[in-house]
Amino acid sequence: MKVNEIGVPRGATRRTKRRGRGSGSGHGKTSCRGHKGAKARSGVTTRPGFEGGQMQLIRRLPKRGFSPVERDDYQVVNVESLNRFGANAVVGPAELKAAGLVTSVRRRIKILGDGDLTKIVTVRAHAISKSADKKITVAGATFERIVVSKVEERMTERRARRLAEMARERAEEAKRRAAALQQKDQEPKEKAAKKPPKGQEQKQKGQQGQQQKGQEQKQKGHQPPQQKGPGPKEAPAKTGEAKDQRAAVPESPAPQQAAKPKEEPPSPAKA
Repeated sequence: MKVNEIGVPRGATRRTKRRGRGSGSGHGKTSCRGHKGAKARSGVTTRPGFEGGQMQLIRRLPKRGFSPVERDDYQVVNVESLNRFGANAVVGPAELKAAGLVTSVRRRIKILGDGDLTKIVTVRAHAISKSADKKITVAGATFERIVVSKVEERMTERRARRLAEMARERAEEAKRRAAALQQKDQEPKEKAAKKPPKGQEQKQKGQQGQQQKGQEQKQKGHQPPQQKGPGPKEAPAKTGEAKDQRAAVPESPAPQQAAKPKEEPPSPAKA
């Protein structure tokens, strides 16, 4: 039997429904669309899951957990499963698939630490747990990490570079703090070394005071003597000067007025 000899089963093909060809066809007038409504118009579309306005199934079902956008999905291989390979063998994705330990070469593989490793092998995988890494190191075997793409390789290098920068920054910060503490400890010692003894300090203060007094006296000796007494603008000074002038000028005698005759009161007889 050939492909071109295989026939189509009965009922697999049907004639196209011809609409709008008169009422006698059974699909005329409204063309199987009914009267009015959104579905009777042209260009009507409904989104996936739409149920005519009632609560759709995707909203009626309960939600649990979440689905991460970038999920790290690994195929798991335990350390004890590597004992089936020979000594000094290189165990990679192809060898693990041939042994039936993984199902795909393209998917990532992770080595876990269940069991013990008794053979010295070279394991090639995408990831490894801390316990598995420790057991492989104790057994004398080696682990080689497989980088999936250049992007991930760049990310790994960038992460390593960033970690190195962070370690360098921490070391510099520790040195800076140690230097600051050392300087803080040295400051009191330097002050104590520079500070003179008490007797000498008092002598220095006395000498400085005497020098300042001598300078002040010199400055006072050069200044012109100031006039004592009130200035010309003051009122008491003016009155005092006026009194002195009056005392210096002799007073002229006042003119004597002629004595007026006294009027005698009229006598009662003349009246």
